[in-house]
Amino acid sequence: MASKIRTGKKSAKVGPNIVRAWFDTVINPLLRVLEIEKKYLEKNDWTWRSSPERLEVVRPIQEIIGYEAMANLEQIFEFYPDVEKLTQEHEEKREELLTACKKLHQVIRESPKLKKMYDEATSEDSLSKLEINNSRDIFPDGPERRKMDFLTEYIANNGGEFSSYIMAPFFWREYRDDFLTILDNPSIRDQNEKALKTGESLLETVEGFVSLLKELRRKLSSEYDVPPYVYTAPVFAE
Repeated sequence: MASKIRTGKKSAKVGPNIVRAWFDTVINPLLRVLEIEKKYLEKNDWTWRSSPERLEVVRPIQEIIGYEAMANLEQIFEFYPDVEKLTQEHEEKREELLTACKKLHQVIRESPKLKKMYDEATSEDSLSKLEINNSRDIFPDGPERRKMDFLTEYIANNGGEFSSYIMAPFFWREYRDDFLTILDNPSIRDQNEKALKTGESLLETVEGFVSLLKELRRKLSSEYDVPPYVYTAPVFAE
């Protein structure tokens, strides 16, 4: 990313109070979340969830900073069009990844191979080897289709970050590698590759966005003598 930031309204001026608001309501919150997004995208963990359909970590910009702060972001756009460009790019690619994950979830969920592997992994013999009585020790109570959806989410996320709230760790450890082979199935491979390609493209945008925001923060801090962060000492009750 070039270190020089393209500016918009050259004749307009801002002051320290506006810069402080930009830091606190837009730039710092965005940087915190985008850095987290980056870590997940680097692992090809899309944080896809099917109910409701969403990317748990890769969130819309408005959701990250809040509706009220959008006015401050739009003000930044007027002065720094590159920020607007990357904001739009992030939103477009996030939507593309969301769509790719929906389609990937669907083809995995409809795969006869998944059903066969699930039935084998939760069979009486398999449960006996795991020293448990039934599948309720693996998944939370609920319909069978929801349990299959939980499993499909982990596969679509390439075996990403695990949550013991929706599946027993010992079960996933035992069968993780087997279930992930489904991604190489001919009926699923193409859609998985689309998700991987879309995720890689979004990662590039996130990396560029982080670099741009850090450089903008450095530039504004230097020009207006405004610290990037304001430290508030904790208050201890006597």
